[in-house]
Amino acid sequence: MLFQFKPFDRLMEWQYWTKMTDDCIAQAGIKDVEPMLKEALSFPHSQLQEVCWYYEEFSGTPMTHELHQQLLCNKKLYKQIKTLEAEENNTVADWFKAVTQTKDLRYIVQNVEARIAREIDAQIDEEQLKPELWQMYIKYLLTKDQLVKI
Repeated sequence: MLFQFKPFDRLMEWQYWTKMTDDCIAQAGIKDVEPMLKEALSFPHSQLQEVCWYYEEFSGTPMTHELHQQLLCNKKLYKQIKTLEAEENNTVADWFKAVTQTKDLRYIVQNVEARIAREIDAQIDEEQLKPELWQMYIKYLLTKDQLVKI
């Protein structure tokens, strides 16, 4: 099987880039790597441009207009999310709204939970929990009927 769900396989700071490049090189000329590359282009992350280059090199087919548009959208959204994350005057609500624009439940769950995990220690140390992201996330999951399924 080409795709296996791995823990946190859709993080913005994509950790599976090295494995995917190794797989592309190992499977070049043996297996069709296009589905793996399309999957890697399907969500906003830090390695989109590199995956695009690999697609052009290893897929064996030109990028469709639809896939190219998806790539451009994901690059723009990644930049927007990272900008919102870095700027102090932006709210967590702005960040959450940008992340949920993907409509990709795995992406949303993994990135929201990763941010909660990154920030919780500092909030505990400061003895001031900030429940806004948690509340938005739970409400989102309830609207998607996903609270129990995850």
